[in-house]
Amino acid sequence: MTAYLRLAAWCVVAGGVLAVVLAARPFELGVLASAAPSARRQSKRVESASPRGTLVVEVTARDLFRATRRSALAAYDPQRAAAPPAATVARPNLSLIGLIDGEDATAVVEGFPGIEGSRVVRAGDVVGGLTVRRIAAGEVRIAGMDTVWVLRVRTLW
Repeated sequence: MTAYLRLAAWCVVAGGVLAVVLAARPFELGVLASAAPSARRQSKRVESASPRGTLVVEVTARDLFRATRRSALAAYDPQRAAAPPAATVARPNLSLIGLIDGEDATAVVEGFPGIEGSRVVRAGDVVGGLTVRRIAAGEVRIAGMDTVWVLRVRTLW
């Protein structure tokens, strides 16, 4: 009876080794089939050098630890992560109170940063870091802070 037990144990061991070999082989083929053509060509070259070459190419070609299997859009920079976020400056709420159109156009604008109340401005004036570009056709164009405002006279009713 012990001979049968030994034979059964060897069969179990041999079956386990065969299962591991067969399980590893389709994985390698699946990796080659799913890889991009350039990665396949590259992996065949590396595979001839070493049997583990396919997995090395697969791991380096894709980022296996990300859900999308792609590299991050922005590279990791520990200095940037340690720096405090840049303070954002609130955009002013500019409004055009009045407008005198003509050769020497003048406008009354309210809401310049750092200026209380309204301010009389002409084209080319710089107030609170904002530049009055143009006063014409019932509107005022003011540029600054990476924005261009086009202001029109507000109506009361």
